[in-house]
Amino acid sequence: MLTLEVRARFRQAPLGCRIVAEVDFDRNGRQHGFLRLFHSVHSSAYGFIPIPIVVLKNGSGPTALLVSGTHGDEYEGQIALMKLVRSLDPSRLRGRLIVLSAANYPAVMAGRRVSPVDDGNLNRCFPGNANGTPTEMMAHYIESVLLARCQYCLDLHSGGSSLEYVAHAHARRPDDSKRRAATEALIADLAYFYRHAVNDPPRFSIVGGVTQSGIADAERGISDAGLVARNLIPGDPTDLVLTPLALSGVCLVTNRANPLPGETRAQIQDVIAARVTSWSQLPGSPRTDPIIPVGLGPTSGAGQVFRSVFLDAGTPFVARVVTLASETQVRDYIEQTPAAIGFIDLAFTEPLHVVAYEGVGCTRATIRNGTYPGARPLGVVTRGKPRGELARFLRWARSSAKARQVIRTRYLTL
Repeated sequence: MLTLEVRARFRQAPLGCRIVAEVDFDRNGRQHGFLRLFHSVHSSAYGFIPIPIVVLKNGSGPTALLVSGTHGDEYEGQIALMKLVRSLDPSRLRGRLIVLSAANYPAVMAGRRVSPVDDGNLNRCFPGNANGTPTEMMAHYIESVLLARCQYCLDLHSGGSSLEYVAHAHARRPDDSKRRAATEALIADLAYFYRHAVNDPPRFSIVGGVTQSGIADAERGISDAGLVARNLIPGDPTDLVLTPLALSGVCLVTNRANPLPGETRAQIQDVIAARVTSWSQLPGSPRTDPIIPVGLGPTSGAGQVFRSVFLDAGTPFVARVVTLASETQVRDYIEQTPAAIGFIDLAFTEPLHVVAYEGVGCTRATIRNGTYPGARPLGVVTRGKPRGELARFLRWARSSAKARQVIRTRYLTL
């Protein structure tokens, strides 16, 4: 019989999902348990398949999902993740780590590429089916529950019993540079022209991510410089140095079919605190349906600028905000959703209506003259002053005519 605790968790499961988590994803500390995939068979009418899961959490911050055992005979990743979770101290994390070391548990136990239960290849079952075979149900849970909580995901594979792979890592970069983060796109453009402007140029490896991950990578020495889209603030490592390369701003935006003329600071607090929930409550909007707030997470540069500039410290975050992973996703969502309102970088506002804040528009002119409060720098952070080839590149990016021309295509020069 199910315990009361598991029954309670089942009631909290997403609509249509038939897998129950024994762990609380929002609780701080270390938790070990199972995802119970209920599977009735002749030998066990009320049986379930137990998929091991570990959650480590410490306060707010990004969420990363680590997965292995998608194919049961690929044991290297499974061993690596089990060793990892035993070595990690949750108090040294900032954010949440979810570890699924045996994603296709029946295949793992059988040492087979596919599940002996339904012959399912988990890697070929996404996005899955909440009411499908056990393997399809697991794919659905990973896609709709776990990935929905994460900003990062690492899926470990190896050759298994039939192949031998050279060790490598790969990821797919968006084909459209406009879909990349603001600072990453800027640095990529500058790096391209720099390599054609100097003799014996260095090789660049540009890794995307939110501002907070750029700061963390620079502080830990994982990268020579971290990409950031805001000023350094109290709480950032004190040994980091910001080198700004361009100036931009975080703008309030709506769908063009809803040309809200402006928002006051008090109105923003009311929307976030869910005291104002209908467009009929905001003067100047032609709409009367519910407001759909859209935003970015607190680890992104734009998200941190929005919280520090537009929100009061005591404003409760009650509204159900559609939180997306990038500013281009926010742009596309608002462009397709007439009742939405959100915030994005000035460079991405073209298909949207830009809302004035306290009577001041978000424009190049108001950002330049300092009258718009949502201005922000785009640049890099380093541990101490930049050195060597990095310093040489940054001097070029801040002084050459070509670099200034590149910056002006999207942003403002310093």
